[in-house]
Amino acid sequence: MYGFEKSMAVGTILSSDRRFLVTTPRKNKTVLFQIWETDTGRIVASIPRAKTQSALISIKWSPNSEMIATSEGLKKEVKVWNIKGEHVQNLSNSTMPMQFSDDGKYLATGGVLVNSKVDTGYLWEFSNNPIEERLGMVGE
Repeated sequence: MYGFEKSMAVGTILSSDRRFLVTTPRKNKTVLFQIWETDTGRIVASIPRAKTQSALISIKWSPNSEMIATSEGLKKEVKVWNIKGEHVQNLSNSTMPMQFSDDGKYLATGGVLVNSKVDTGYLWEFSNNPIEERLGMVGE
């Protein structure tokens, strides 16, 4: 058994294959989140938090445990990270909620229409490189 010191219990998210764990820090404004190996208790990545970033309020793992989607607030853009803790992409005009498809090929998010305040939804498709918006708006 491993302890994940200085992590908030409400900010602990286990990957679907249970190989990794994401934690959010308790009272540490310099770290946005950390990725841990569950078998060893070793930190895989510690993602620094910029002064302009808020604490994460939503974290989602892709089913293959290769990507993490995060949001810092209800109306904040969704960001995608890889398992090494590297920032892959901000998803323009996207917001919570967010959910990966069962095969991990797609990420559905809420959002707003470009240059508008009208709520909509987006479906993002994974390619070999960063996520591309291929299917556009799903609904208004």
